Amino acid sequence: MKIQTQQLGRIAFDADFISQKPEQVADFFSAIRFLPYRIEPIIQNGTVDYMGYSSAFAEVSTGSLIPRYTANIEHCTVEKEGLNFTKVVSAHG
Repeated sequence: MKIQTQQLGRIAFDADFISQKPEQVADFFSAIRFLPYRIEPIIQNGTVDYMGYSSAFAEVSTGSLIPRYTANIEHCTVEKEGLNFTKVVSAHG
């Protein structure tokens, strides 16, 4: 994947889910060809916030807030079967 555009996004996963089902998280990131550039554990709410590039994300203008996405990955495979992936609309990004 060449990074020619600013197709950036943020996804947060529950830390317990990551611990219990790391293969599903890895399959999800593989399915959307996600290249992380920042990973931050959020202790207050027990999540891990991932920021990075993916061709599945909308293009973001320089200086804009990076959009937050949500994913239902219970049945996600590398072939994208069962992949439900949506952008979260938020005034605060």
